[in-house]
Amino acid sequence: MDIKIINAKLGTIKKVKKKKKVINKDTKKYKTWRIKVDYKNNLKKWSKLVQERDGNKCCICGAIAKIQSHHILDKKYYKEYSLEINNGVSLCVLNHKWSKFAAHTNPTWFTLWLMKNRPEQYKWVVEHIDEPEVHLTHDQRIQILQDKNKVEIKTE
Repeated sequence: MDIKIINAKLGTIKKVKKKKKVINKDTKKYKTWRIKVDYKNNLKKWSKLVQERDGNKCCICGAIAKIQSHHILDKKYYKEYSLEINNGVSLCVLNHKWSKFAAHTNPTWFTLWLMKNRPEQYKWVVEHIDEPEVHLTHDQRIQILQDKNKVEIKTE
């Protein structure tokens, strides 16, 4: 690839060859970037599959415009299920994020809706959700954190 460099004082034009950037695919930085790109591409494929399964319309109101795929179990906390088709439902933008009874603004209502209208999917969610650690004492929670992170947590 050639680049033209113009020297205004001398009135000359000089052609300089630009070196092509070599990508080392063995670096940790490249591999991390590649994993992120692949994951984003897989999320797009997942979204299309969920929408096709649901007939390309909102499962709540039947709208066909601006359809999005919603993760029932949050992909941040349940990464292992982020690409699972049963973990998705097609929603219009209003029922996904913006209305009073949207999945993100009112998850309790959405859970009840899922239980009533999509019982098979609700059953799948219940089978794959982790049990909350609400019945544990403070000391038991500290012990779990220490075991998971292999660090000692000092309490006073």
